[in-house]
Amino acid sequence: HVHTHTHSNIREVNHCESGATAEESDCAKNIPSLEDFGDDGNSCKSPPSTCVNDSRSYDISITYDKFYRTPRIYFVGYDEFGGLLSFSQISQDVSSDHLNKTVTLEPHPHTGLTHLSIHPCKHAHTMKRMLELVHEQQLENLRKSGHSPDDIETAAADALRAAVPVHHYIFLFLKFINVIIPTIEYDFTTNFL
Repeated sequence: HVHTHTHSNIREVNHCESGATAEESDCAKNIPSLEDFGDDGNSCKSPPSTCVNDSRSYDISITYDKFYRTPRIYFVGYDEFGGLLSFSQISQDVSSDHLNKTVTLEPHPHTGLTHLSIHPCKHAHTMKRMLELVHEQQLENLRKSGHSPDDIETAAADALRAAVPVHHYIFLFLKFINVIIPTIEYDFTTNFL
């Protein structure tokens, strides 16, 4: 329960998760609209109950690694109250296959603060392989749609260039990062792959 103080009245507000049971979904009716809250700045919150999922947010910075000549990811996490996450807390969000191998604690090159970093040594190879997979999928789609081998061969060069337009590379890169940190949800604003 979250207690919100508004104009000297205490209101109890239940938060519901999506996929709640029938009796739990009744608590959605108790959620007030924005009009129910004044703008007096006196609202306060108690810690969330077990009905609310803990949420984490991450600041992710992408730098350019001059040695590997690829993008390099640094990230730092925050809990639902804005406090910094410890290494062990962030480790819960990182794929165990990559923790302490690909993902390590390192100083950020521009701030000097300690961040988790995804080591860039395999970025170029992995991105190239992902682009090849997209290209192969596009060629397979051409084959399935009944195009002749000559048409497919002619389209192959164009398909390779158009497999992932340069301005979509960042989305593919974020999909790659999502394999390493699977709990981070991205808001892709374009229909991609």
